Amino acid sequence: MSFEAAAKAYKMAKAKEKLVDANTQLANAQAEAGSFYNAANSLAAAAETQVELGNVAAATPLFEEACQRYREGSSEKMAALVLEKAGKALVKVDQAAAEGFFDRCLERFEDGEELLHSRSAFDYIIAHYISNENWPKAFETLERQIDMGIAIDAQAISCKAALTQVVIYLATDRYMEAAERENELRSGKIETWLQCSERKYLRSAMMGWELGNQEHFDKAVKDVALCLTGQMTRILKKLVVPEEGVDMDEMMEPEPEGDEDDDDPDGIC
Repeated sequence: MSFEAAAKAYKMAKAKEKLVDANTQLANAQAEAGSFYNAANSLAAAAETQVELGNVAAATPLFEEACQRYREGSSEKMAALVLEKAGKALVKVDQAAAEGFFDRCLERFEDGEELLHSRSAFDYIIAHYISNENWPKAFETLERQIDMGIAIDAQAISCKAALTQVVIYLATDRYMEAAERENELRSGKIETWLQCSERKYLRSAMMGWELGNQEHFDKAVKDVALCLTGQMTRILKKLVVPEEGVDMDEMMEPEPEGDEDDDDPDGIC
């Protein structure tokens, strides 16, 4: 019986341990024949079966090898996607390792010039960082998503990512940084920002925040939510504006330099 036939038979019989071995041997035979893409598919199948068996540690090197075989088979897209699968498999058992795979996944999309196929990976990875309140990584990955949207001429993706950045600032009680980011976007690299609905709705919500008007803010949030994921919408709807509002002039004032007495406490000068 050939390795391919064996793999099919074990899959039908749901003999998962034997299926892993058959797919691994099939991958070796395919690689020896120069069929690297098919070898990668077999390795990825073996890795996914190991995950189903709960053997995540054993699956990781198979995902790694599958990535290499996809690259040898000239498929940077599949190389990136198999790294995303590895990250998803690891996310509940080794978050740091999972996030390492996520970073490499996005790098493969970027370096391999396959950004057109990266949208779902970006969305999943950003959602992961937000759910874990890893705000620095969320913000960094959103910045990469902005670049991705510009690169594939999908400005709507960039606008949504930029809006999410500002909402993260609001959600983490950093209104001044939210306002500064919105100002940066007005003259920044997203050409359509000034005309997009995201900016209009955001500006209305931020006005409600500045005025300390929860009703105004909540009304604007309903429009902002149209441009966000459900995850970010839930975060945004929980926000409570400061009752006293925000004095933007006061927030922009420079720090006092101190009195002369502070510099010369003994009054010598």
